[in-house]
Amino acid sequence: MSFQDSYRLALEKVAAGDVTPIMLWPIGTFKSAKYPNLSLTRELADEVIANFAGGILGTEPVVDSSGRHDTSAPAAGWVKRVYVAPMASGGEAAFADVQWTEVGAQKVNGREYQYNSVELGPVIDNVTGEKTDNVLRSVTLTNTPVIRLLPRILAAGDAIAEPVTVALSEITVAEDEDPMASLLADLEAVISKADETLRGKPGVRAIRTYLREVRAKASAHSMTEDPGDPAASDSASSEPDSQDAKGDEGHSTTLADGSAEPKEGDHMKTVALKLKLAEDATEEVILAEVTRLEESRDAEKLRADEATASLAEVKKAKRAGEVEVVLAELISGGHVAPGQKGTWLALAEAAPEQFDAMAEAAKQHKVIDLGEHGASGGNEGSAYANPSVELAEKAKARAAKDGLKYAAAEKLVLAEDPDLKTRYFDYRVNPGKEA
Repeated sequence: MSFQDSYRLALEKVAAGDVTPIMLWPIGTFKSAKYPNLSLTRELADEVIANFAGGILGTEPVVDSSGRHDTSAPAAGWVKRVYVAPMASGGEAAFADVQWTEVGAQKVNGREYQYNSVELGPVIDNVTGEKTDNVLRSVTLTNTPVIRLLPRILAAGDAIAEPVTVALSEITVAEDEDPMASLLADLEAVISKADETLRGKPGVRAIRTYLREVRAKASAHSMTEDPGDPAASDSASSEPDSQDAKGDEGHSTTLADGSAEPKEGDHMKTVALKLKLAEDATEEVILAEVTRLEESRDAEKLRADEATASLAEVKKAKRAGEVEVVLAELISGGHVAPGQKGTWLALAEAAPEQFDAMAEAAKQHKVIDLGEHGASGGNEGSAYANPSVELAEKAKARAAKDGLKYAAAEKLVLAEDPDLKTRYFDYRVNPGKEA
C-alpha cells in the first residue's frame, strides 16, 4: 500500500495526539443568511496567519467540543499552524493543523461532528491595552457551518491540491548547502521502516504529519511551496475587503449558523443589562459605570471598617470600666491588696477570662483585715490596727509625694520602717493575728 493510500485510509479516523489539517474557510466571496456578502479574501487570511504567528491571542486557539463556539467546553483539539494552500478543486483556502484530544477524536470518529467553524475577532493586549483585529480566537466542531462548501474534517487532507504525502525520493537536495540533508535521510529511513511495519495503519499518518512540519522549515529543499509560510505575503497587515468578514468593531465573526449575534456582543449586552445600562451602551460608558461601582464599594468598605473600629473602642472602654469596678470591690473588701492593682489590670488586658475566674476566687477569702481593732499592747505607738492597712496608706502617701509607682513606694516605706516591715510580714504569715 502506498503512502498516499495509507494517509487517506488513516484520515478516516483520528487518535488523540494526531495532527491533521482542517479547512478554516475557502477564499472568495460567499452569501448566507447570516452574512449576505461574506468576503473572505486572501488578505484576510494573510492577516489572520500573521496574527497567529505573532502569538497575538496569547494562548493556543482551542477547538472546542460544544458545537456552538462555547470555549468553556472541553477542548477537542488545539490549533498548531495556520496557512493558505491550493485546493484540489481549484482556488485557495485557509487551513489549520489541529492536534486532537481524546474528546475530539471520540466526537470526530463517532461522527457526532463532521465539520468545523472558525471564530475571528479582536483581541486586547493584557499589558498595553492595544487592540488587534482579525485574530483566530477559536474553532468549534459543528454540523452547521456557514460556508457549506467546507469538506468534512476527516476529508480535509484530500481537499489540498498538494497532498502532504510527498515521497522523499522526489525531493532534490543541494548536498553542499543543506545542513538538514542527513536529518531528512534518517527520517526517510524511519518512515520507510514504519510503512513496512505498520502496513498503512493510522500511525503512519502521524509520521507523515511530522514530515510536513520538517518540510515547512526546510526551505533550502527543492520541493513544493510551503503552504503555511505567512512571510510570503507583503500584505499581512492590510485591511480585509469586507466588513462582514471583519465583523463590527469590538465584535467577532463566527462562520457557523449557531447564533445570529456575535458572541462578544452578547457578552457586552449582558454586562450592560447587569449594570442597568442601555443594551447599546459603549465600552467607555460600561467602564465608567464599573469604575463608579468600584469606588462606591471601596467607600462603603471604609465606612464599615471605621464603624467596626469605633465599636471595638467602645467595647474596650466598657470592659476597662467593668474591670475598675471589680477591682475597687476586691480592694475595698480586703480581697486584693492595693499594691496588686497594677498586676490585676495587666491580667485583665492579657487574659480576660483568667481575670474573671481569679476575681471570683478572690472573693472567697481576705488577704487584708480592714477592721478597726485598736492598738494592741505590743504596738501602742501605732495608730493602725492592721499593718497591711498602715503599709497601704503610707505607700500611697509616699507615691503621691515623690511621684513613684505604688510598688516602688511600698518597698521604700518597708525599707525605712523596719518595725512596720516586721509586723507586716508577721501578719502575712498569720492574717488572723491583730497588730
